Amino acid sequence: SYVFAGQAVGSVLSGFLYTVNPYFPFWISFAFVLASIFISFLFTETEQKRSQHSYFTHIFKSAGIAFKSPRLLWALLFSALMGFCFRSTFWLYEPFFKTVHIPVAWFGVIFFVFNVVAAFSSKVLAHRPRGILLVLGMMLAASFILPAIFVLPTALIFLALQQIVRGLYRPVMNFYINHQIQDEYRSTAISLVGLVANLSFALFSPLVGRSLDGWGAIPTYWWMGAVVVSGV
Repeated sequence: SYVFAGQAVGSVLSGFLYTVNPYFPFWISFAFVLASIFISFLFTETEQKRSQHSYFTHIFKSAGIAFKSPRLLWALLFSALMGFCFRSTFWLYEPFFKTVHIPVAWFGVIFFVFNVVAAFSSKVLAHRPRGILLVLGMMLAASFILPAIFVLPTALIFLALQQIVRGLYRPVMNFYINHQIQDEYRSTAISLVGLVANLSFALFSPLVGRSLDGWGAIPTYWWMGAVVVSGV
């Protein structure tokens, strides 16, 4: 929730800074990245049971556990679906904004509101994890299909559903995985889920770009919604 709150402030400030100098948001972001590097050196490792195997043996053993455990295997498949479809949402905002003729000056304000919704979801709603992964999938599907039906500026309300998904997905998924695997394999399993999501996005996101160039925003929203519905 703190991450999203920071992004909300940054969204508004970046819009104003960009009007002064297009490079200001970049250099300020770079400074914050440097600061985070120094802060990370102050972290303290928690005590936990560690694997006794070598690094590569541990990786393969963790992957084997994940693929042999039905609940973890479904989590991997779900992360592949969300990795592609959910991460594509960010790159679909601007084409949709242009389609419904939202001025660029409002982009920062819109992303401020989006991040506030994500922060609220992550802070308040993430404590209700049971059965929520399917709900997140259905919400994501609706956030594609409804804007494709109602091609209006007010469809931003439906895009806000994606921000609820954004705020809830990671804490809920980590909560789910943490209860399915032993301590010594837990962090590797979480990393494996992240790897699958990244690979899914890397492999299939070019389809989104081709679709936007060839067909436009609304048809792309339609087939993305169909993919999410099918995956769920």
